[in-house]
Amino acid sequence: MLKVGRSKMAALLALAMITGIVLVATPAGASLNWDNIWNNHLKSKADARYVKKSAIKTIQGSYAAGLQAESLQDDGWDSISFGFELASDPVEHFLQAGSAPTADCPGSPTNPQAAAGHLCVYEAFSINRGAVTIGAGTVPNAANRFGALIWLQPAALGNAFSYGSWAVTAPAGTTPSLTAPDDEGGGITGE
Repeated sequence: MLKVGRSKMAALLALAMITGIVLVATPAGASLNWDNIWNNHLKSKADARYVKKSAIKTIQGSYAAGLQAESLQDDGWDSISFGFELASDPVEHFLQAGSAPTADCPGSPTNPQAAAGHLCVYEAFSINRGAVTIGAGTVPNAANRFGALIWLQPAALGNAFSYGSWAVTAPAGTTPSLTAPDDEGGGITGE
């Protein structure tokens, strides 16, 4: 068997360490064309994670507001979040259970729809529900660009409940918080 001396082993170990340091310290991708890799291989996959501005149509969801009323001044609430910022505050509508569709709210509790720039809340069922107000923060009768609150007051003491669905359709000019450009130029906006 071949014996390697301590000095030769130390020299081999030093050479291996120097080679490792050089490999780590030298940019391995210095000779790669990163623009080509991004444009031809990665960009289409990265942009697919974001919403295209032109694809924004109607966002839908559900709500359930309830409370155990000990006083007629008690109220319950639920929140609605659009998931992105509209260009302007939507016009809010509440359609109680059994209401007919309107031009601004042509849907139903099982198929919520809204005209552009409108938030339509469709009640499917309620128990002991008094007044319902749609607002934002502490401002009643005004949804905002991010979402809304649904306040429920009881008709009498005891359990009060309202649930259903909602839809909002973005007005023209809406830019969600994370979007990919519609054209080939430019990068991701709103990050």
